[in-house]
Amino acid sequence: MVNGFSLDPDRIYTPREVAQLYTAHVRHVSYPTVLEWIQVWYNSNGREGMEAKRTPRGRYLITAEEVERILLQAGAKKMEK
Repeated sequence: MVNGFSLDPDRIYTPREVAQLYTAHVRHVSYPTVLEWIQVWYNSNGREGMEAKRTPRGRYLITAEEVERILLQAGAKKMEK
């Protein structure tokens, strides 16, 4: 496990990158699982899951703020400055 995570606040992440970050800082999670979290968000009207914006080509993009929320909610530690 890595000590803590640090995200660039202006960066946009793909579901695959989120899966890699989550695996590195919390526990193993697969790319299809992250896609399921996104679907849960839409199906629950934003009460559960993970928010992602969809591009015109159908790809999902996740803000650094949302990635941080998911990691902290799961128990990951943010790197101290």
